[in-house]
Amino acid sequence: MDGSLVAEYYSSSEKENFRDLAPALEFILKAGQKRLEDLRAIFVAIGPGKFTGLRVGLSFAKGLSYALGIPILGINSLDAMANSIPFLGKALAVFIESRRDEWFVGLYRREKELLVSDGPIMVLGKGELKEIRRDGLYVLGHNYNRLWPILRDELGEGVIALPRWHWNLRGCGLLALGLERLGRGEGDDPMLLEPLYLRGPEIRPVRGGISWDLGK
Repeated sequence: MDGSLVAEYYSSSEKENFRDLAPALEFILKAGQKRLEDLRAIFVAIGPGKFTGLRVGLSFAKGLSYALGIPILGINSLDAMANSIPFLGKALAVFIESRRDEWFVGLYRREKELLVSDGPIMVLGKGELKEIRRDGLYVLGHNYNRLWPILRDELGEGVIALPRWHWNLRGCGLLALGLERLGRGEGDDPMLLEPLYLRGPEIRPVRGGISWDLGK
């Protein structure tokens, strides 16, 4: 493994089309002229993020790890997004949506070749984002068109949005952090690897019933 990214499948759909997982893997292997048997390790984003998407994606990755007998390494999704911009030398805030008008937020600083966490993950709602306000802060997130106007309003003119084509979780960030961990001889136990949940699932029964929000 020399760290080269030979193929990537990216979908901008906001729908949870989990049935596309297997066809996406087939496409990537074909594009990279590889077979399943050529895989040597699996790097998977474990969150924070949406409950169902994390569970389904991690289960799929675990199945591959078991079937192929290869290591699996879980990567924090905020860390992976930050490290998709490897040469940024400034302070960076990364946002992943938790639920409507609430975000998981990570702050990052440069340390050698990687951007590393500059504090614990925060869960901030609309109206609370000013807590991270500072001049010269770069921001990156999932949904540019919806989030950037909110950030610009709450954080002021001193905040700088990275170009919108960088906004999302990309393979290069997972690759950088996964290879770093693999190079240190690390790996995760597939039996114990779980999504990184900072919020419980919302349970929404049929209309007219009682609703629960386990995240509160």
